[in-house]
Amino acid sequence: MTSTSSRQSSRSSDGARFWRRIIVIALGLAALSTYVGLGLFVLKQSHDRELEFAHHSQENFAKVLEEHARSSIEKIDTVLLASQLRLNEAFAGESMDVASINAALAKYLGLISESQSLRVADKNGRFIFDSSGSISTATIADRDYFLRNKANSRASLVISEPLFARITNNWVITLSRRINGPQGEFAGLVQAAVGADFFQNFY
Repeated sequence: MTSTSSRQSSRSSDGARFWRRIIVIALGLAALSTYVGLGLFVLKQSHDRELEFAHHSQENFAKVLEEHARSSIEKIDTVLLASQLRLNEAFAGESMDVASINAALAKYLGLISESQSLRVADKNGRFIFDSSGSISTATIADRDYFLRNKANSRASLVISEPLFARITNNWVITLSRRINGPQGEFAGLVQAAVGADFFQNFY
């Protein structure tokens, strides 16, 4: 009888220990799950903050690039407008002295470090004035920006797509304005060319 009671007591004790182990394991797993959850939450918050910072950084960088491009275009266009006014007067018959106009273009070019050249083409797309003093025989009659200026009676700013320059043999973007003759007819254009290396050096 005593032996039976002792065995039952032993089984009861073993069962209690078993359930205690189960409870300890369950509590341990619950704690581990909580720690893992907290860790993942912290990691996600950190990741979200990094993404937000990267997004703001990209936005700020884009604004800087946009402002730089806008400022450069406005600066070049100011010179083009001054050149346009001078050339409209010249084409109206006041003066077509090549040396003085080339000298004026060289002076204007000195104001815009962004541009590698400042040239004037006639109504046929042939260059007649150049800030360098050397007139190229190249023609731009087939260039899209030339045709747009020819069709643009308002003489507003025309910005080209990237193209390979026939005189300097490098990739450029041109900014140009139409020049009118005495009767408002198309007489040519004044053109500034910004080399691709200018953008590469900045961006």
